[in-house]
Amino acid sequence: MDETLYREVKDRDAVWPAGDSSVNGTWSYILTASGKPAARMVREDAVAVLKRGLEAFAKLPEEERKPSATVLDDLEKRSRVGRRPVPPPPPANGLILKVIGSHLERHPKEEIVRAAAPYHGDVMRDSLWLTEAEWKSLVPADPRKGDQHAAPQAIRDRIFRFYLNNRFQGGPGDSLPWRREEIRAGQLDLTVEAVSADVLHLALRGSALIASDAVVAKSQCGCDAALFGYLDYDRRQQRFTRFDVAALADCWWFKHPGWTGQFAHLNDRVGRIVIGVAFELAPPDTAFYSVPPRYIGNDYFGKVP
Repeated sequence: MDETLYREVKDRDAVWPAGDSSVNGTWSYILTASGKPAARMVREDAVAVLKRGLEAFAKLPEEERKPSATVLDDLEKRSRVGRRPVPPPPPANGLILKVIGSHLERHPKEEIVRAAAPYHGDVMRDSLWLTEAEWKSLVPADPRKGDQHAAPQAIRDRIFRFYLNNRFQGGPGDSLPWRREEIRAGQLDLTVEAVSADVLHLALRGSALIASDAVVAKSQCGCDAALFGYLDYDRRQQRFTRFDVAALADCWWFKHPGWTGQFAHLNDRVGRIVIGVAFELAPPDTAFYSVPPRYIGNDYFGKVP
């Protein structure tokens, strides 16, 4: 869909059923071939949206369900206008992780649970790419039980900058990657828990303090996170078979001068929230594997090609 048609569809609020309302930051539309709206995503899963869209499509007149060749030709021509560049492929022999983020809550008994009323967007889905050289750098050459080594800075900074940013904030221009200089403190260490001729078991522990101001107490936004997880490496096949890492973070932000107009309501939602971010191996047959990370063009690999 070209950008002009997308905006026409998105802005035609009057044509959507009263019960439909898109979630800021997440849009899913089902249209007829002529561009007539059938359904759009609300706070439900994709299967429910597709079912509702197909039911609405079946009720449309035949001329909408089977548009003329002229209509199809016009849409085909428009699809060539404003087309985005082809997304880059995953790095050759790289490691691809799927990333899920969620708004959490602390209960009085210090239990961590999913938020009863998620702040914004409910969950965040993304992927994390490591080059072959990067993931191999996580594997010690001569591992011995108890050995500890720090993850390379390039990997540490990528996780901190691109995945511990608070995407639940949701304002215009916000939820962007942290700048390198905003990482005030942080570490990401790997410890050999067990090793054999076949398998290497690693434990990961880390922390990150990120703030928009060097004086953290004065920062307008920031993140204080702890990371933990386990990695299994098949020494014979030379590949990771497990990469389960979780981050628990306190994120905060305050009023933003850019939050005006349709985003003014965000100024009423300032404060702190707890977010959880989970990383695990992405199966090759899923979109997590094929869709590039959200911020792939924002100095994602740094100096690494």
